[in-house]
Amino acid sequence: MKYLGYAFLAFLLLVALLVPWQTLTGSLADWKTTTILDRLLLRKVTLANWRGLFDVRQNVYAQWVLVWFWNSLRISGLTALLCSVVSVTTGYALARLQFPGRGLLFSASMVMLVVPGLMMFIPVYMVVYRLGIRGWWGMVLSSGYSAGTAIMTRQFASGLASEILDAARVDGCNEWQLLWYVGLSLLKPLFGMTFSGVFAGQWNNLLWSNVMLKGQAEWTLPQEVLCGISTTAAQSRTTNYGMVCALGVMSLALPVALFIYMQKYVQEGMEGLIRE
Repeated sequence: MKYLGYAFLAFLLLVALLVPWQTLTGSLADWKTTTILDRLLLRKVTLANWRGLFDVRQNVYAQWVLVWFWNSLRISGLTALLCSVVSVTTGYALARLQFPGRGLLFSASMVMLVVPGLMMFIPVYMVVYRLGIRGWWGMVLSSGYSAGTAIMTRQFASGLASEILDAARVDGCNEWQLLWYVGLSLLKPLFGMTFSGVFAGQWNNLLWSNVMLKGQAEWTLPQEVLCGISTTAAQSRTTNYGMVCALGVMSLALPVALFIYMQKYVQEGMEGLIRE
């Protein structure tokens, strides 16, 4: 029975790795002259798909590829930074400070954690629309708080050693200095875990991107992957699957690299939450 479980886990791992591997190998193969096995084994490697992605003769939207990549990076990075700072500091305040409305803020965060995100979609959109902040700024500001992160930070910060904070107060630190120099350094694992998670979530947030972004100049890279507009040749109007794979690799590379870089903080944050 044990070996059957190992075999099942190996099968799941193979399936999980097969799709990104096929995307990578497909971006380096000529789909007209190779078979599936050739592409999986990286036979006849070529960079023609990557060159065609930025060639206006093969891709009518080649001039927009880097613009959309920058839009994705800007929106995801700013959202992750804002959400990490706001959510982590809010959770720290809920755990360590006494202020009016503290219980109400905690209750509101619990409600936001329970209510499905799709139920909040239309109300949030109406607020953003009436405030006139549609566009990439609207995406950033509307996603600038994570109730789940605030609750996790509150749990994590409640277990911090009070002696460290009291020693900083004795040395003359006010609450803001205490938060900046002591609290955030102790909460760095949660900050890194939140940043990487929010970055990946906003990078792939196709629904909100399609609603909030006003024009082609504000589109994100995953929108291009979804629509397939960069995979249609200008003359033949046929889908170029090699460029689809190249675009997919380009869309996956940065979130995966960030997650690998932040893996240490993600692991420390999860271990801290488990201990608590």
